[in-house]
Amino acid sequence: MLTHYRGRFPLPAERPTISPARLAEADLVCENTLQYLGYEPRHYAEPIDWEWDPHNDIEWVAGVYRFPGRAP
Repeated sequence: MLTHYRGRFPLPAERPTISPARLAEADLVCENTLQYLGYEPRHYAEPIDWEWDPHNDIEWVAGVYRFPGRAP
């Protein structure tokens, strides 16, 4: 199956370079630590409470709720 899809959708010749800072951000997200709107990062326990508002700002909740990794 991989061979089939690689034939239809080949990887680009040059892979994008990811900066160490972006990799560090990705690591934090993988550890349930989110940052949004310039606020300090906040760690979410398991299971994630998507309605938690650590900054008393509805935009924090709305932004985190729209986070692409959010469970349905």
